[in-house]
Amino acid sequence: MLFVYNKPGDYRFWMKDTKIPLDMFWINSDKQIVHIEKDVQPSSYPESFGSEEPAQYVLETNAGFAKKYQIQNRDIVAF
Repeated sequence: MLFVYNKPGDYRFWMKDTKIPLDMFWINSDKQIVHIEKDVQPSSYPESFGSEEPAQYVLETNAGFAKKYQIQNRDIVAF
């Protein structure tokens, strides 16, 4: 799932009511990954996750996606 915001900011996510582990990617306005949280478990709630750098987009994928495709901070994404 891709979350799109009108402007860069500090967008935090948690796993309430989520049933599967996720990888989360915070992406800046230049579409560069600025932070990755890998294999976030549903049991981590109420902990929240976010980026120290402002992000305009947050992408959630199935856990293991970042590892499978060797995605790293500073990679550029297209959508």
